[in-house]
Amino acid sequence: MTLWNNDTEIQFFKEALKNFASPEQLFYHLQNGYFAYVPKGSEAEGQTLQSRNSLIGQFTEKWSKTIFEPIAKELGLFAVNSVVCDELGLSRQSSADLALCTTSTVIANVRRKASKYYGK
Repeated sequence: MTLWNNDTEIQFFKEALKNFASPEQLFYHLQNGYFAYVPKGSEAEGQTLQSRNSLIGQFTEKWSKTIFEPIAKELGLFAVNSVVCDELGLSRQSSADLALCTTSTVIANVRRKASKYYGK
């Protein structure tokens, strides 16, 4: 199984540029052009790419789901992004990035789901 590598990172940049992001959101704009990382010995001129953090977060949540889907399936579960479960303190504003669930729905109920495994 291949985990995060240069090809995955390149895929992120290509998909982000194609679907939802501008070069300024993803790259440092230096005198010599756009860079994913500031080259050694170069100055970033005070630039920080906070905008890239949320974009890469969205990408890695989906990417992680593809890693865990076969495992979840083997266990009779579903890998689900953005799960909301009030009993666990997972609200719409602070949902789980990824959860293994007994259904493919985003909103979960712990008591109902737990009974399948613990007989309660």
